[in-house]
Amino acid sequence: KQWYQRRVRVEEIKDRQNSHENSLFRYSQKIEQIKQQMKWSQKELEDWLEEASHRDEDAMTLMKYAKIDDAKTKELTLKLEKLTEDKTKKKKLLEGEVTNTLTTQIELDKTAEAFKKAHDDRLEVLEQWDTIIT
Repeated sequence: KQWYQRRVRVEEIKDRQNSHENSLFRYSQKIEQIKQQMKWSQKELEDWLEEASHRDEDAMTLMKYAKIDDAKTKELTLKLEKLTEDKTKKKKLLEGEVTNTLTTQIELDKTAEAFKKAHDDRLEVLEQWDTIIT
């Protein structure tokens, strides 16, 4: 009977040992899966970090060009304002010249009219003299 109990006891211990070994095997497989996932996750992380680095470089390049564009826009805006101011001054100057030209033209027309009248009067006086003398 003792022998039988020991045998049962040994079988129980073997069963428990077998169960523990099975559990250990399953846990080892899970650990391997997690390690593989971690390796994959590490690879994904490295890839993501590399891509993020490229994005950062791209963003810095875009910011650099945006800064250059802003400077060029300011430069062109100032140039446009100066040209607009110059145009306004020249337009006022031209308007003044047009006014002076029109005033001078009117005075010239009046002078030409007065000269023509004086010339016509002279011709009339000469005709009268010619009539009186002949």
